[in-house]
Amino acid sequence: MKVRLFFATDVHGSEVCWRKFINSAKHYDADVLILGGDMTGKAVVPIVDLGSGRYRYSMQDQRHELQSAEELAGHKRLIRDHGYYPVVMTEDGVRECSQDESKLEASSKGRASTP
Repeated sequence: MKVRLFFATDVHGSEVCWRKFINSAKHYDADVLILGGDMTGKAVVPIVDLGSGRYRYSMQDQRHELQSAEELAGHKRLIRDHGYYPVVMTEDGVRECSQDESKLEASSKGRASTP
């Protein structure tokens, strides 16, 4: 009996890479998929809720100003596709998390359920 394996590694939390990995079974006619390591994302990206549907965040030395919930949803997807975890919070929340790492961990627990 022959078994075709597909092995990948270093997705670093990127949802794009994860989707490609999952789809590789069909594409390469693989019987077994193995994801080797470095699976978690690189960092949390705080998105500051400025109120009135406006948001701001910085990623990879670029500042982003968003003007709607629709823009927010698109940018959250972009952030996840880069292997980061988007977390929407207030300016005070960002300040608190930067001073207390345990608060950052607690605030990021619900990140997977955010749209």
